[in-house]
Amino acid sequence: MSGTSPAANAAFLRAQLLALPLQRLPHADGDWRFDTHFTRGLPLAENAGELFPVVVHAVSHDGRVRERAIAVLRERLPRSAADPARLHALGILLVRCNDWVDVVACAAESAIDSLLGVLDAEDWFAMLPLLAFLDRSRRRRLTQLAGRVRSRLRRPDAVPLLCRTIEHADLPLAHAALDTATSDGAFLQECITAALARREDSLRHAAARSFVRTAPHGVLVDRVPDLSADRSPFIRAVALRARYGLGLPDAHNAAQAAVLDRSPLVRTVAREILGRAASRAIALEELAHDGSSAVCALGILATDGEAEDARIAGRRLDDDLPRVRAAAVRVVARLSPDAFAEDLRVALADRSPRVVREACRGLARGPHALVRDDLRARIAATTDATVRRELLRLLIAIDRERALLALLDLSAAGIHEHAVAWLAALLRRGLTTGSLALTPTGMDHVASWLREHGDGLPAWVHDQLMLIAARDPRP
Repeated sequence: MSGTSPAANAAFLRAQLLALPLQRLPHADGDWRFDTHFTRGLPLAENAGELFPVVVHAVSHDGRVRERAIAVLRERLPRSAADPARLHALGILLVRCNDWVDVVACAAESAIDSLLGVLDAEDWFAMLPLLAFLDRSRRRRLTQLAGRVRSRLRRPDAVPLLCRTIEHADLPLAHAALDTATSDGAFLQECITAALARREDSLRHAAARSFVRTAPHGVLVDRVPDLSADRSPFIRAVALRARYGLGLPDAHNAAQAAVLDRSPLVRTVAREILGRAASRAIALEELAHDGSSAVCALGILATDGEAEDARIAGRRLDDDLPRVRAAAVRVVARLSPDAFAEDLRVALADRSPRVVREACRGLARGPHALVRDDLRARIAATTDATVRRELLRLLIAIDRERALLALLDLSAAGIHEHAVAWLAALLRRGLTTGSLALTPTGMDHVASWLREHGDGLPAWVHDQLMLIAARDPRP
């Protein structure tokens, strides 16, 4: 463009400026800076009613030019309400507060301070995407400047704009508006209410944290019951902590009820408030009365129960609901695996993959003799891929030779689509740790299998199996 006219240069730059999103202005120094010939014909002092030439000079290489441009913007911005480049000009002023030249940065910050009481709320509200840039600045500490801009946006004339943005804007901008409404300990109830009414959990969680942190005592006492019944487990947990922190009369009763909440997060907070012994007592009482929260009660016993509690949990091993049976298996496997070894073995044949998974995990930590001999047959017989995967993991944990033979069976039958990958992983783990030493019977089985089915294996897997069949487990 060096051979084009100044008018063409100006038209090109104006089109680029007006198309540039405000959030890209912090990158203007790298993406949108031009040599001297681009700004030729764009004087600072002329065209006093137009901000565009001044904005171009504000990203000049020359610090003195930038300083002069800032002074001109400071003077013209209050008188340029209809200028199409007005918002970009204000945004460039904010960006120049992070200038690498001290004089330019100080001039820009001074200009921002002088304009805070002059420009309308709509102008500053448009700068919301740039406040995060000021917070993240490393060259200069601009958090105080960002705080002053946010303080301007919390004045009564700007609060409706914040609420509308929180209600209807996209999620990043709504978060920025909520941060502005709640920063520096400020409390704008209408903004927090608007955020809690949104569907997005991240925004609602941020609003709940801000509400508990900044709301006056009376407002907090009035709203905590509503938050305690919220659909979000995080918000229910925040409300439970708030009840306890405020010392409300019903805090203890609320914690007792939350012990059986459907969310593990809420149950953990209730356990912290009440203590382990009280949580265990509530769980035992719920199971004794055949309550509807059996899964929650069994979950508490799995972490806080004593060995004698396994007998009570064992009554639910034959429950009609798979999730209750799975929770009961988890409890007995953790509290008393030896006493319930036969029940865990029976659970391996359960019709629910969830129950089988818990039984496998329990048997992997406990008694193996009851299941070691028949796991290979169970793996070959099952038709559920999830159950087969859990049984394989259990067999790998307790007997790698039988696991290897089971994987060979599955690979030959074409049952398990990932059998070869599992076989390769088992070989690598066994060769690395030296834990894959097969018995002579196992080696003979591998040799026989290779003669019949070995042609379709990957080369590395085939070679390692050949070494095992040759009674040389070394790589």
